[in-house]
Amino acid sequence: MSTIIRWRITLLISLMLFIGGFTLSILLGLGLADPPRAGTLQWRVESPVDWIETQTQSEDWTFSPAPVQLPAAFTLELTATNHGASNSAWGIQIFDAQATQTILIDNQGYFSVSSNAEQPYWRAFIHIRPAAANKLYLHVEPDQQATLRINDEVAWEGSIKASTWQLVSYQQPQLNWEQIALYYED
Repeated sequence: MSTIIRWRITLLISLMLFIGGFTLSILLGLGLADPPRAGTLQWRVESPVDWIETQTQSEDWTFSPAPVQLPAAFTLELTATNHGASNSAWGIQIFDAQATQTILIDNQGYFSVSSNAEQPYWRAFIHIRPAAANKLYLHVEPDQQATLRINDEVAWEGSIKASTWQLVSYQQPQLNWEQIALYYED
């Protein structure tokens, strides 16, 4: 094989790799690898200060009911920074008439998904950033299959049936909220 043919093959392969890389970059920029969302943005607040009706159940727990109901399929995104004590945590509690699920992120790199009246069951998760912004992302399909992502990494998968939700604080975290958003189909 002559040198000219080798160069043409090398240039053709290089051009194909460049075009493929460029196309992949465009597709990733358009959200190809983003986690799924249920529908479009239907409700968003930057901070719950405007809508909280706080009900303190004990010294350790604070519950703040949300002003919107959950449809059968939804995506709930919450982003906050916890400047509280290392044992403090924040998250959500979702429930219907039969069951309750509590999802918490603490300030030491642990999270908990617990049912009904259970105490938090803490599990380490290396993607949690103590004293930095953390995003809790819960996506529930119409068949009630749920995926919990923390900082865009899958932390838990299971089944959730919910119609109502509320914010949960444990051990008095000091939160700076970035956003709370709910996505679903009209």
